[in-house]
Amino acid sequence: MRRLIIWFCMAMLFAGPGIIKGEAANGGGRRPEKHYYSPGAESGLQGGPMQLSRRINELIQAGKYQKAQHLAELLLSRQEKRLGPESPQVAANLQRLANINMGLHNWMQAITLYQRALQIREKVFGRQDHRTAATMAHLGWAYTSIGAFKKALPLLERALAIREKVLGPDHPGTAESLALLANLKRETGSQAQALSLAQKALQIREKNLGPNHPKTADSLDLCARIYQQQGNLNKALPLAERALKIKEQALGPNHPETAKTQRILGLLQQQRQDYVGAEASFRKGQGRHQAWGGLTEVYLATGRYAEALKTLEALPKRAKDRPQVRVQFYTQRGQALQGLGRRGEAATDYLKAIKIIEMLRIHSPGERSGFFQAGMVKGYYQSYLALIGLLAEMSRKGEAPPASFRAYGPDAAAVAFYFAESVKGRALLESMAAKARKGSSQDIPPDLAAQERQLQARRRALQSRWEETFQPHYGRVRDARVFLSERAALQKDQKALIEELRRRAPRYAALYYPKPYPARELPLKSGEVLLEYVLGDKESYLFRVQPGGSTQIIPLAVTRQALAKRLGALLAPFRKPGLRREDLARFSVAEAAALYRQLMAPALSGISPGRHLIIVPDEVLGAFPFEALVVQQARDWPQSILVGDRWPVTYSQSAAILALNRHLGRSQAKNPLFALGDCIYDAASPRYLAYKAGQGRAGELAQNQGDKPLTMSAAGSRITFAPLPETRRTVTNLAHLFGENPKPPQVLLDVEATETVLRQVPLKQYRYLFFGTHGFLAYTLGGIKEPVLVLTQVDNQPPDNGLLTFEEVLHFKLDADLVSLAACMTGVGQVIQGEGVVNFARAFEQAGARSVMVTLWNIPVDESLRFYDTFFKALKTGKTRTRALQAARQSVREKEPHPYFWSGIILHGEG
Repeated sequence: MRRLIIWFCMAMLFAGPGIIKGEAANGGGRRPEKHYYSPGAESGLQGGPMQLSRRINELIQAGKYQKAQHLAELLLSRQEKRLGPESPQVAANLQRLANINMGLHNWMQAITLYQRALQIREKVFGRQDHRTAATMAHLGWAYTSIGAFKKALPLLERALAIREKVLGPDHPGTAESLALLANLKRETGSQAQALSLAQKALQIREKNLGPNHPKTADSLDLCARIYQQQGNLNKALPLAERALKIKEQALGPNHPETAKTQRILGLLQQQRQDYVGAEASFRKGQGRHQAWGGLTEVYLATGRYAEALKTLEALPKRAKDRPQVRVQFYTQRGQALQGLGRRGEAATDYLKAIKIIEMLRIHSPGERSGFFQAGMVKGYYQSYLALIGLLAEMSRKGEAPPASFRAYGPDAAAVAFYFAESVKGRALLESMAAKARKGSSQDIPPDLAAQERQLQARRRALQSRWEETFQPHYGRVRDARVFLSERAALQKDQKALIEELRRRAPRYAALYYPKPYPARELPLKSGEVLLEYVLGDKESYLFRVQPGGSTQIIPLAVTRQALAKRLGALLAPFRKPGLRREDLARFSVAEAAALYRQLMAPALSGISPGRHLIIVPDEVLGAFPFEALVVQQARDWPQSILVGDRWPVTYSQSAAILALNRHLGRSQAKNPLFALGDCIYDAASPRYLAYKAGQGRAGELAQNQGDKPLTMSAAGSRITFAPLPETRRTVTNLAHLFGENPKPPQVLLDVEATETVLRQVPLKQYRYLFFGTHGFLAYTLGGIKEPVLVLTQVDNQPPDNGLLTFEEVLHFKLDADLVSLAACMTGVGQVIQGEGVVNFARAFEQAGARSVMVTLWNIPVDESLRFYDTFFKALKTGKTRTRALQAARQSVREKEPHPYFWSGIILHGEG
């Protein structure tokens, strides 16, 4: 029972509003004793405080933390008696003792010591002192170590700000804060931010401490771990090797810090499938059971399941204290059990891991789009993927999941679909719901509202009692049992409330409790079929879900790596300048037919023509046009029957996002159209010069000749954005079609198509939005590390620069039925596990668009004009977006049948 109490104590340390949302919470940690030394420990020890302090530092330097802990506790006792409990010297030794406990992985003891040291230093030195900041930073480090990320972040940020101000931006103390904050970002999946902070810390340490200092090696370790999580092993490996060399020379081969780097090296070797080298590295880095995770991973990768299970079961309780480590433990044990054929037990362990992951995710600050890539040996995403694979195996064998899975679906296939949804567009779903509920006045039934208020009151009451129940020196076992019992009852009642809300007030539930949906609760319409993909390292899966929740899971004999390589080669010519006709042959009828058989045919058997396919892609599939796959192969494209001929297709980031959009309903915007196009990209443009000379009017500066392209730096090269005069014709045609005067605010052309003018337009008042300009997805365009839409580059007012970024779009307030982005490659972007392709469709959906039409490559001018003209005319006559899309594609195919000319424009969201 004590172990259970300690486990939940860790979770409750950072339990917050997530409790009322029905989240599972788990944690780990040892509860510290009230006293830190034995009264008899002083016997035989001689020397004054200075001598004792030096001896402690020597032991720490040698990595002998247990001996150092004993002496530090002794010195603390003497200081408290001689100097009083609130002296600066006591605070310093409290922090040192806490640091020792961190080295021993005594997380809760360390937190208590840091808290006391911080209280003293704030009182003695003030809140803005660098010594106070040092304790803040270390307390934030301890919170990070136990997964209390929301508690850690403000401490780490505040400590960094103080140190930068007081010590300067290049001080080693500032570097420490940068490194600790980088580690928090790494642990929560914000890899780009983590790398930037870690590299800055490394630069400071190399400059101030030297290239061969152990702290420099720590920064090399951190950078290596970040690159490893990004999948960039070629950059990670030399950093880890350099760090190991430094530590072996400076600290010795047997020092705990050297062992830590040895384990990082083993992790990289294991991911490169060098299992012999990895096993040797892990064994060298083994100390106090700290290499078990890596060794177990090697055993699992090489099919040594019995050895893996034996290693895991031999671990002492103390080795699994942290929630991050428990995720790794349960996932690995699940894999070992699955390998031994004990599928029911394996499923139970995977579920334990996932519940802890969900708890950690709740307590991760910020947008959390990269969270599932974080983790220990592997990313958290792997726990979900392992469970999905196991459930697919159970479905094939006709086995039912354990009883604990009944809430997620009636059979193995339906349960697997729920957990696939759990890692699809989660951050986007939550952001969309949060934005949509602002200003939402929808009421819920009075009885459910009363239940919700009661649950919120119970949650607040529990939170108020946590401190005295679980903080060291206060709690009693009986109090903890009562607390945990009440908390379990609260979670059960909360879950029941959400289920009732989904039944009786689905829109309210979607907005205030954004969660994955079981297949049976999805609001699929008659005639619709949802196809959801999950790509894995060994096997991939395709779910077919039909109205009412009927779910089938289909194994696909393709891996994510192989598919990425294949599709990348297939589409590469389309995304490069200078495409030639002969380059189109790479995307052949035969290749499209082979992909159809591999990716779609098993799920579409028996699906009648005309059924609406809603595709939830995964990773690289998120930037691929399924409409262009060949169902019935003929000699050439005109004679072949394609997916888009037989079934209308739309895309969604997840089934839950589809459901949310449907609960939000149609746009209530009063005005039909906003459109932007024909941007001016160069200040030397003849028409801009004429405008400045008073020889032309803004919005009427049609191009004749002499307009220059915009050339900018991108990823170490130069990229050119040519003028797009054809977008003027499309924009003005759209304005006339919808009865709009082609003037601001509803139409922005040439000089008026600036970022500054765009910000003044009430975009929420428009049902359809059209952007005719360039898009660019490289993350280093003009120094901007995110996708951009390139608007008019003249007459912007600072801070506007004419580059509309992904982040800026996220902050738009829209109520649009459709956003059309007639800009190249707006449907392509960074692939993030758990979130899919981070493209402009995601940004505009989060901003409030029900659907977004994006391009996967640069469509030629004539075909693009014909496409949009046909599409919007069909839309104006009352056709659905999917039917209008089919008509637009057909109009292009009549002249240019190859998919390059028409399939690169796809629709995300409602059709």
